[in-house]
Amino acid sequence: MTSEAKIFTALIAKDLKTLWRRPTQLVATAGFALLSIIVASFAFRQVGYTQQDLIAVTPGIVWLVFLFAGVVALNYSFLPEYEDRAIEGVLRASGSPATVFLAKWTSNYLFVASVLLIVLAAHGLFFGVDLSATFAVMVSISLIVAVGFVGLGTLLAAVAVVHRERELILPLVLFPLLIPLLAGAVFVTRELLTAGSVDVSGFWFVLICVFDVVALAVSTVLFEHVIAS
Repeated sequence: MTSEAKIFTALIAKDLKTLWRRPTQLVATAGFALLSIIVASFAFRQVGYTQQDLIAVTPGIVWLVFLFAGVVALNYSFLPEYEDRAIEGVLRASGSPATVFLAKWTSNYLFVASVLLIVLAAHGLFFGVDLSATFAVMVSISLIVAVGFVGLGTLLAAVAVVHRERELILPLVLFPLLIPLLAGAVFVTRELLTAGSVDVSGFWFVLICVFDVVALAVSTVLFEHVIAS
């Protein structure tokens, strides 16, 4: 294993240990996501929506809940390094801002992906939508969407952490940039629930993939300038 790979692995392990020692972040994010799904399901069930109505409506709800829960998770992303003033030491030890960013992206991705699985499971359970035949594909699509979401979110979390109003700044900057990604996610999810499959050559799926590649590449390059400033 090369020195870069060892540093990369060590940074991920550090983030995961920090998350384990400070479970507040996990509890707050997962609790918010679960409670939002439960409240939304009660509201729609009282209206008396049919199964087809729920299939048409719930993709937007799922991704809206994930959006807010993901921002709650990302807001804490660089907080330990900022509070302990450890970011400069981490950069000196790694020798490469790209390594630091990709390690932080990986740990954030693992955390956000776990929250996403909770959202999807709660969606099927509380809305009564039958996901038995499509759950694996839905999880795969969701994990693809999370690539771009976490890429942009990690970069902007590094920008927002130095501000006192970081809980407000991150969503205000991040949400508009995510519109193409989330629109694609909603349309692809609805296509999967209604047709039982997804056209991987279709416009929305291709848009998601292109967004992921561009967001991750640009964020990796810009991270060095963000840290320097």
